[in-house]
Amino acid sequence: MCTLLCSLCSNLSASSLSLPVVHDSADLLHSCVADPLSSDASVLQAGGIGAASNNIGSLWVIGEPRQAAQDYGGSTAYALLQRSQWLKLSRNGWSFTYGVGRRAVYAGNADAAQLWIDVRSENRTQRTYAPEARGVEFSAYWYGVGRDFPIRTGNLTGVASLSIRRVITYDYLARSLIGEVPEEEAFKVFTAMMRSVSTGPTSGDGWAVDGDVRLRYGDRWVGQAAVEGLLGCVSWKGLTVEDGLIVSPRTFTDPEGFLRDCGGITGATWTENRTARLCPYYRLDLMRTGRPAMLLGISFRSGERIAPNFGAAWPQKRRWIPYTRYYPVQRRLEVGAVGSTWRLRISGDDWIYSSPRNAEVSAGLHVLTF
Repeated sequence: MCTLLCSLCSNLSASSLSLPVVHDSADLLHSCVADPLSSDASVLQAGGIGAASNNIGSLWVIGEPRQAAQDYGGSTAYALLQRSQWLKLSRNGWSFTYGVGRRAVYAGNADAAQLWIDVRSENRTQRTYAPEARGVEFSAYWYGVGRDFPIRTGNLTGVASLSIRRVITYDYLARSLIGEVPEEEAFKVFTAMMRSVSTGPTSGDGWAVDGDVRLRYGDRWVGQAAVEGLLGCVSWKGLTVEDGLIVSPRTFTDPEGFLRDCGGITGATWTENRTARLCPYYRLDLMRTGRPAMLLGISFRSGERIAPNFGAAWPQKRRWIPYTRYYPVQRRLEVGAVGSTWRLRISGDDWIYSSPRNAEVSAGLHVLTF
């Protein structure tokens, strides 16, 4: 029992937090076709990203209460849902941003994934299950200020940007579970140690430092390196923490022939203050100009798999660029286009209206120039 509790505590220690992503993989291409601005011009931009991925099943059936029986077949299960929308006002090398977003991440062992599938299909594929699972979900909004610094040395020109934003989180909920479903019919018996950490009467308050560098080397190479949450943390006061032992109610006959019943919930609830450092998100994009232009990129967040990508772009005479990228880790294909005042992309490992496990949609627009 002590081992289980210690494991749950470590899973929900709130030592790190990953914010919703706001960097767009089309930013580099957009910078190549965007109209140059005068020193006193102001630009208002708007954009949004929505992404979902998992390794269990199609995104369109994973939320259904009933689904066909299937064998999970993996070793570690995961699911990610995130979205973000933002406004950005730029003028004289300064930028002001406001954004909102939500992020939900779930992970578990093979038994957790198979139990999730079997309960919905009412088809038992294992005699016993020993699920271990955890998840974190929250919403957030942020606002901040940034500054651009021009770079010019030899054949290398570009802009470095540094920004700081205040981050407010709400609807925070972290859960962890280690359980056992023994050999019983209809999944009626379930024993689990569960820990839940949720937002109390106050929201999380923190800050984040982001960096971005865009460079051009001669006439052939263009690159961008960006990091979100390079520095920063979020603190909570009055988080509600619940530890519990859950045993499904049942009736049985003991060895002496007496009828017994057992089950119920026991545990404790308390509040505490916590601080979590931000988990940075890194992205590097390169483009070798030409017809077509060659695209290379890589993204990474601590605790997640490195996601390389490659592709091609075809600059058009009317100042817009259609392009495509492929992400081999997720087997995801991205198609998109950018213009001087807009951008749009969509990606998936299958047709969006078919049965994708990984999908992402992003759009952006220069709302106003004045």
